[in-house]
Amino acid sequence: MQSMASHRRLPARTSRVPLGRTQQQMLLRDWLLHADSLTARIRARCRHFDVRVLRQGPASASLLERQAGIAGVALHVREVLLVADDVPVVWARTVLQRRGLAGPWYFLRHLGTRPLGARLFTDARIRRDRFVYLAHTQWPAGMRRQCLGPRPLAAGRTVRLVRGGRLAVLTEVLLPGVLALPRVESV
Repeated sequence: MQSMASHRRLPARTSRVPLGRTQQQMLLRDWLLHADSLTARIRARCRHFDVRVLRQGPASASLLERQAGIAGVALHVREVLLVADDVPVVWARTVLQRRGLAGPWYFLRHLGTRPLGARLFTDARIRRDRFVYLAHTQWPAGMRRQCLGPRPLAAGRTVRLVRGGRLAVLTEVLLPGVLALPRVESV
């Protein structure tokens, strides 16, 4: 069982894409490299937090998810928007093999509108294995239409999660609304 301190640190095998040095890019870097709960950080900056489930069920893996290690045809996906004060701030997608739903990832079937992030930081059996940070040009066009239409996306990260020996891949894309959230120093 991992201690909370080691659970929260960024894994050693982490790759990063340079975001540049503009003020907006520095703010994005701050959000992306923050090792604690993204959900808790958003909640601390808004009056009303909401999780909107966009899709849950059978899926195929994207190229990024396959590169992270998700393989096979019997996959399950959960796509959500994290919404702060009625503004979408993060698009998130979790993909895993369906057989994991009958095993260590069983709770994903009934998560509903609860955020996965809350579970990631309270379940010591979930190990965050590797982060990959990506520029906005690498996100699928279908996700762009779901979230923003023609507006450009900010940036995001993909992380490998392991629970009970089974892999899940979580992708979080920061939407432009995240930059409008007020700063809170203690989170």
